[in-house]
Amino acid sequence: MKRWIGIVLIVIGVAILGKFAYDQWYATPKALKQVEDQLKQIDAEQMKENKARLEEDDDLFDFSDARYLKIEEVHGEIDESRVIGAIAIPSVDLHLPIFIGSTHENMLQGAGTMKKGQEMGEGNYTLAGHNAFNPTILFAPIRNIEPGDTMYITDKEYIYTYEMTSNEVVMPERLDVIDDIPGKRTMTLVSCYSSDGSDRIIVYGDYVEKVPFKEADKEVISLFVDAKEKEEKTENK
Repeated sequence: MKRWIGIVLIVIGVAILGKFAYDQWYATPKALKQVEDQLKQIDAEQMKENKARLEEDDDLFDFSDARYLKIEEVHGEIDESRVIGAIAIPSVDLHLPIFIGSTHENMLQGAGTMKKGQEMGEGNYTLAGHNAFNPTILFAPIRNIEPGDTMYITDKEYIYTYEMTSNEVVMPERLDVIDDIPGKRTMTLVSCYSSDGSDRIIVYGDYVEKVPFKEADKEVISLFVDAKEKEEKTENK
């Protein structure tokens, strides 16, 4: 009897580990690729309309809504009415939608703004995202960004370029990291660092420039649109 109980426990353990690996390395990356593909179809007009409507919802800026990531919650269908932009960091292969507010639902699929009234290219543009066991998904890759790496955000009207300058690990109470710095235009990325969520990794970047979307380098445009849309924009340049 003890032998059979042991076998059953081993089988259960293998099944749990198998499900964990499946979710982390197959199901979730596949879902997020679908999110990326869908994101590339959303145009500037819709993003602008979404921002104007959602910016008035104070509940979207309640940090207490954020909670520990359950990887099975990540899904591949985004509500396009919530998207206000996109972020891409080529050096770590990060491509995610930007939503208004750092709510748990927003961070399941992308990055959320942390302050009301944020404008790309102005002040300290701050974004929060979930960490994950798989270092290639959601905001987990930000720990591998190195000084000098280029970080892009866009509202599909302009592409804003930032250069990563530094990072640090801080306690959750350090909300000063998202404050504006007088006279500077910066971007700050925030995510959990330790697996228990007890601290935060903060990535800082300095503003470089903004370029009209259709006038940007074609390789940069390709980070935010599909091949067909990229071809149309190239022909219009």
